[in-house]
Parts: sequence; C-alpha cells; structure tokens
Amino acid sequence: MGADCGTAGAASVCGTVIAVGRLINSLNIMIQETSNSLPEEFPLPPVDRVGNQLIDGDTVTVLTVESCAPGLLDKEQRHLQSIVGKRRKIIEFDVYGFVWLSFTNRDPRPDFCLFASEIARP
Repeated sequence: MGADCGTAGAASVCGTVIAVGRLINSLNIMIQETSNSLPEEFPLPPVDRVGNQLIDGDTVTVLTVESCAPGLLDKEQRHLQSIVGKRRKIIEFDVYGFVWLSFTNRDPRPDFCLFASEIARP
C-alpha cells in the first residue's frame, strides 16, 4: 500500500509537492496571459504510452514519475515513487498538455503532473 497524505509523516511531503504544483499552475497561468502562442511542440498530445487517447476523468496507471522527481528531497521522491503502479483519475490537462493527477483517489485535486507518456489506461 502506497503512502497517502493522510498518514503521519506524509503531510509535509504532500504539502511541499502540492505547493510546487500550485506554483507551476500559477506560472502556467502567468505565461498563458503574457503569451499569445505556445511553443510549437505544445500542447503535448493527450496520448498515453501505448497510444490510447486520454481525457479528463480517465482512470490511468502511473508507470513512472521520472519527469517530476528530480530535484525533490529524497522523502518527496519516495512518496512520488510510491504512486508508481497505482491507478489515479486524470484531474485535468494544463495548457501545455501535462496530465495532472492527485495523490489519492479520495481527495481528487491536481497535486502533481506527468507527461502523458508516463501513464497508461488499464
């Protein structure tokens, strides 16, 4: 069973990662407001690792968290790694096409983002 934000010790990890996620969302909004167009490779296509189309609300399996773990503290990386292999619902896609997922299925909110290629529909 993976860690979730309701367990002792996980709250600080969740708080840090949630704060980073909110900062990224805020930056995305600021960039979107100051730029009329995205770089040509964005938005990323909403297609999982095996080529399935993805939409908000799809249940997916987290295959890796390689894109968001670097630079985090060891305990935060372990928390993210505990989600690998777990199923989560897609909360949303941001303006760049990144997939936002929640740490738990009980409290769905955009806690962290991944490339669509890092997840797969079951």
